Amino acid sequence: MVDTKTKQYQREHYLKNKDEISARKKERYRADPNYRKSAQKRALERYHASREGKQRGKRGYNHPKVAHVDGQDVIVHSVKAFADQANRNVQTIRSWEEKGVIPSPTFTDARNRRWYSDAHIERVVRAVSKFKATGALSLDVLRKLVEREFK
Repeated sequence: MVDTKTKQYQREHYLKNKDEISARKKERYRADPNYRKSAQKRALERYHASREGKQRGKRGYNHPKVAHVDGQDVIVHSVKAFADQANRNVQTIRSWEEKGVIPSPTFTDARNRRWYSDAHIERVVRAVSKFKATGALSLDVLRKLVEREFK
C-alpha cells in the first residue's frame, strides 16, 4: 500500500515532469505496436464503462431506493435509471411528463426528485418499444400506447 507521503511525491514529480512523461508515452505509442494496442484496448474499456454508468466517480442517482407506501416497501428508481432503461435521456422523460405523454412519477421525495416503481418503468418501456416498432413520430401515438399499458 502506498502511503500519503509517497503519493504526494509522485504527484509533485508528475506535475514537474509531465511534458517529458507525455512525450515519452507518445513516442512509445508510435514505436511499439503492442503498447499501442493495449492503450487502445484500455481506452475502449473506459469508454464502454462510462457508457454503462460504471465509471468510478460518476455522479447521479442511478441506485434504487426503498419507499414506504401503505405499510409496504416499494423499490423505486430515479429518473436517470428510468431514462437509461427506456434508452432516452432525462430531458426527454421530463418533457414527456410535462406534455402528459407519460404519467407523472410514482413518488417524489422531499427534494422533489422523481422516483418510479418497477411496474411504472416497465409499462412505459413496453409502450416506447411498441412506438419504435410502429415507426410513428407523433407523441399522440405514444400517449395512446402508454394509456393502453396503464389500463
